Amino acid sequence: MNLTLPTPKPTEAVLRILRANTSARPPSLWFPSNVKECFHGTITGNTFRLQRNIHYRNSFLPVIRGRVAPTESGSEIHLEMGIHPLVKAFLAVWFAFVVLACLATLFGTIAGAPIPLPVLFGTWGMLLFGILLAVVPFRIEAKKAKGKLESLLR
Repeated sequence: MNLTLPTPKPTEAVLRILRANTSARPPSLWFPSNVKECFHGTITGNTFRLQRNIHYRNSFLPVIRGRVAPTESGSEIHLEMGIHPLVKAFLAVWFAFVVLACLATLFGTIAGAPIPLPVLFGTWGMLLFGILLAVVPFRIEAKKAKGKLESLLR
């Protein structure tokens, strides 16, 4: 998901705000912490890589890669939000097996093989479930992260 957030603030002010609201490490899930920063990650020059600070587990929490660029009226923050690379790898393997199972049921049905309805609906249901599981939580978290960035940069 690619976004561009315009802001009237100059580039240095945007980077200062991002640094003030970014911690180096995520908050602990096991021990209560008083983390006040909204994000954790790194900021190098005009680029950054952040994730929202949360106090729960969520494998679909977006990794936000961004670049701050000056404009005539302030700055633009170019964002690219994606799923963590390890989660992408897991989903690729999981979807590969599910798609193979779906293709097997599809070709079996075309060939006239008797495929039990639970198997047929189960494989295609797993495909739909996987798509929804990957898309919906990511979109929810991406919307929260975008809203937090917009509120910081107003």
